[in-house]
Amino acid sequence: MTQKGDGTGWYITRGKAIKIKWHKDKQKSGMTKYYDENDNEITLNNGKTFIQIVQKEDKGRTKFKGEKNKQTETTKKL
Repeated sequence: MTQKGDGTGWYITRGKAIKIKWHKDKQKSGMTKYYDENDNEITLNNGKTFIQIVQKEDKGRTKFKGEKNKQTETTKKL
């Protein structure tokens, strides 16, 4: 499946999470750009990046494991 258009999500890095918006042009090879709540483009950290896409019907039920096996709901407030 090829994602294109606009959406919302979370950018989680170095122990912090911020709400983001994303946009991908209609072109298949287009880059996805990520923006903070003030519409400033986010520069991703160097190294490997993992992107998780969650379908709308699963919103609020998706959980990510944190340190010491604690469960943290990150999509509940979207």
